[in-house]
Amino acid sequence: MDQLNPNEINDALKDVRNAYRLLALYQTRLLDVIKYSANAFNVTFNSGWSKFSNAASHGNRASIEKLSWDWLTLYLYEFNLGGIDLGENRFNFKIVHQADTGFYDASEFERVSPKNVDQFGDVNEAVTRLFFVMSKNDNGCPKKNILNGNLKSKDQDVIVKGNWLAVPYTMQRFSNHTETDRVLNDFNEKCKSTFGVDLLHIVKE
Repeated sequence: MDQLNPNEINDALKDVRNAYRLLALYQTRLLDVIKYSANAFNVTFNSGWSKFSNAASHGNRASIEKLSWDWLTLYLYEFNLGGIDLGENRFNFKIVHQADTGFYDASEFERVSPKNVDQFGDVNEAVTRLFFVMSKNDNGCPKKNILNGNLKSKDQDVIVKGNWLAVPYTMQRFSNHTETDRVLNDFNEKCKSTFGVDLLHIVKE
């Protein structure tokens, strides 16, 4: 560990306290966006999975040997919002939160340890975003099925792979209800062009 004098420690701890408070506010906003989006498609959250780390859990299942990232599960996280049944087809809806593309922006990131945050890509170039993911008659891990290889900040295009669709939206797009509605309508248009279904219209009948 680096040696710090008392003033440096005090300053660092102030930053830590501010960081926790900022994360609490940000995650409240994030969860509001997830709930609002789920309501628009008439689905509900039913499970969630950390996709960057191995969640530390609680009770005697927790381990002090886990990485610090295992206690910060929302760095890359899947919100599973269940399915929409239309005729014989089931459309599974997920939203994947990517807090920071920095790890994936690192050159040869496969060789970068999550412990070495100083090797992550430049925070000024990284982005924070949500992937809206829909699959037709298919389910499973969105990272494995469609997002792997598309998690760098430069990966901004719509992704279609087999029965899977993923659309990235930066968090700036969710500044208020009106802007969020624009995102939801945009994603609905992508679903129409990919799967031939108007999900927002159908679920609101």
